[in-house]
Amino acid sequence: ENENEKNIVSCFTKTSQAIERCPAYVTPAFLSVATAQHACEPARKNNSYCVVTCRDNVDKIEWMAYDRRWCMKNPYECGKYSDYIPIEEYETPQTETKKIRGSCSGGRGISTISNPRGHASGFDNRDEMLETIKELTIGILARGTESKTLNESLYSWAYGGLLERVGETIIYLNQRNVLVNAVVEPYTKPPYNVKVMGDHHNANIGYPLNWMTGNATKPFFLFLEKDFQLTENVHCIEEQLYHGLRLLKEKSAHLVRYRSKRNAGNPNHAENMYRYHEDDCLTSHQPNLFCNVFYWIEKPDKRWPNHFWDCDRKSKRRRRLNDPIFYCTDSYFCNWTNNPSMFAIKWWFDEYVNKSFKVSYSDNSPYTHLEGYMNWEPHSWNDRNWTIAQSEGLFSHRDRRR
Repeated sequence: ENENEKNIVSCFTKTSQAIERCPAYVTPAFLSVATAQHACEPARKNNSYCVVTCRDNVDKIEWMAYDRRWCMKNPYECGKYSDYIPIEEYETPQTETKKIRGSCSGGRGISTISNPRGHASGFDNRDEMLETIKELTIGILARGTESKTLNESLYSWAYGGLLERVGETIIYLNQRNVLVNAVVEPYTKPPYNVKVMGDHHNANIGYPLNWMTGNATKPFFLFLEKDFQLTENVHCIEEQLYHGLRLLKEKSAHLVRYRSKRNAGNPNHAENMYRYHEDDCLTSHQPNLFCNVFYWIEKPDKRWPNHFWDCDRKSKRRRRLNDPIFYCTDSYFCNWTNNPSMFAIKWWFDEYVNKSFKVSYSDNSPYTHLEGYMNWEPHSWNDRNWTIAQSEGLFSHRDRRR
């Protein structure tokens, strides 16, 4: 952005949710010199190019280098290469505000709540809604080294009204210590009554996920990692959880994702790789990333009717005018992610704990790297014909360590 009057140039990263301004030290000169970034130095400009990602109010930036020749052959694997633009012609792009069906705010934050004790407007039977949501256990995973991030997320989940509305909440603490115990302890009391598991060992993700689902007393499970803060009002919470649970009960979906569509947070690797050339993902070596175009494409079922559909298209339920739309995708085009997700506990044990996790066709292990196992182990996820649902979502990625 060229501020001619002050003769200052400020840089930014544009995502589907926002324009993220870089720290003041990031200038064209700084980027050109690329100090301590060997692959990005001017002398190597014919062989490689670099992409920098910034985030608002974060002093650290992220460099990513790409080999030009390799990227010419594999453009869908590389960050977007920008042409040179004369500074006098450069303008800050504007983001659009979309009209949203239902009660969600577009991820503007829990501070927008005008009535924290309220409920989803227009719902015919609120008792039914609240009773359904009580069938849900929230399972939270954190480490003792992440107490600051966990503290902020817990505050958002509690103050935003999420923890009071579900049936129970379990936290598993890897590398548990005195500091993280102090963060969690206030939430173990009413009205939240959070149950705490874990010890000083680091059990990664697979084991804690099994232990939390195994100890849950409710039939459905919402998995949250410590760095996903609530960014929606209580009306949206009730609406999104109720309709997600309904889809699971009706067998219209096997898993429902809840990362916010309009305030997903950073990073969003699929967007960095495929924004503006989304179809390349379908022919890439990892087509299961394709469903992530949902974060920046409106009504994806209109553009790709073979890959996205309205989850309620076969439902006998009559949708009200302002009900949220959930879009479904086959798991071949929608990867497993450790982002916020909801599923039936019986499905998890029947299909994974007592089935897939006991068979290995390679060196992948669900207990050392769950995400890698799900996305690369044969017959674990991609070809299982699961139906994955996405809607406006509830949570934004916010990691204080970064």
